[in-house]
Amino acid sequence: MTVTRDQFEIRDELTVFHRPSGMEISTYRYKDPSQISDLTIRDASPGTRKPSPEEEHEIHQAARELLRELQAKPR
Repeated sequence: MTVTRDQFEIRDELTVFHRPSGMEISTYRYKDPSQISDLTIRDASPGTRKPSPEEEHEIHQAARELLRELQAKPR
C-alpha cells in the first residue's frame, strides 16, 4: 500500500482520518511541532480492511508528518 496525503481527511490540527484504513490518528499539541512523536490511534472502522503491520507503520509516518505541518501553520 502506498500512503498518500489525499487519503487523509483533516479533522483539525490535532486529528486526521485515513479513509482507506478507517483509522483516526491524533496527537497532542506540541510547542515545537517537529517534536511530535506520540500518536493516539483509533482502530479501523467496521467494514474496512485491517492494514498489515508494515502498512500501519507507513500510515502512522504519513499522519505524523501531516500533523507536524498542520501544527506548524500559524493560527
